Amino acid sequence: MMNILIIRHGETDWNVENRCQGWRNIPLNANGKSQTVDTLKAIRNIHISKIYSSPLIRAYEMAYKISKVKKVPLFVIDDLKEVNFGIWEGKKIDFIKQKFQSLYHIWVTQPEKICFPNGENLKAFSQRVIKSFNKIVNENLKINNDKKLFSKINNNSLEKTKILIISHGMVNRIILCKILGLSIGQFRYLSNDNASISEIEVNSEGKLSLKRINDTCHLKKQKKY
Repeated sequence: MMNILIIRHGETDWNVENRCQGWRNIPLNANGKSQTVDTLKAIRNIHISKIYSSPLIRAYEMAYKISKVKKVPLFVIDDLKEVNFGIWEGKKIDFIKQKFQSLYHIWVTQPEKICFPNGENLKAFSQRVIKSFNKIVNENLKINNDKKLFSKINNNSLEKTKILIISHGMVNRIILCKILGLSIGQFRYLSNDNASISEIEVNSEGKLSLKRINDTCHLKKQKKY
């Protein structure tokens, strides 16, 4: 058995300003740093074996702090980066609605068909995310099953493996869509707030089930973007 905690990065100034971030390297703001501390407190009694992070600073900053405090290895995975919004990046949502009306309409009504100019299409994005997620699951499931066999041979008790994935709103929602059997275009049905925690359980056969979603109870100051 293995549990995966999926955490969205803390707040940035662009979250507050309602700007499209994508691959732009925007750091955590003061509240985002505070949310990192709150998240650390929420998992302080949980034994974590590994942390996987997007390379973008807003996710990596949170992952790095947690890895140092928890003293666990941190792996940076390029395919956990947010979707590349292309020419939308850096622009406010209200501006995008006005200047890219037809494309924004597709984004709202048929997101699975969108291709962001100078960016990614949602299908290719979701494929890289799920491929990366499956690799993380399979690698850790094999390690966990090997430990289980070793434990039986040596009559030792085995602690359930728990890993963290710290990434972005779209990345996390695509993963959650997979768990729930939703199409990628249905990601809008799912909320994924800054510094929220979702939890997935994986059994020894690799079956995934969702234990909690978008948990923000640990945050002292709560906002939604």
